[in-house]
Amino acid sequence: MFSKKETRNQLDYAHDRTREAGSELCREMNNVTHQACSYVRNNPWAGVGAGAVVGIIVGMLISRK
Repeated sequence: MFSKKETRNQLDYAHDRTREAGSELCREMNNVTHQACSYVRNNPWAGVGAGAVVGIIVGMLISRK
């Protein structure tokens, strides 16, 4: 068994790693979002087409019984 201090150290380490991973994920998502916005601004009809395709797929999935 681990001592209370060892357990606390491991918990602190896991907490720090989780926080770092969350921060990295947030940065990466912001980067992807900015790239997607830039692409749609430069190619608006591609964005309209992608939205239509997603709408059709969602509509098909919702209408299934």
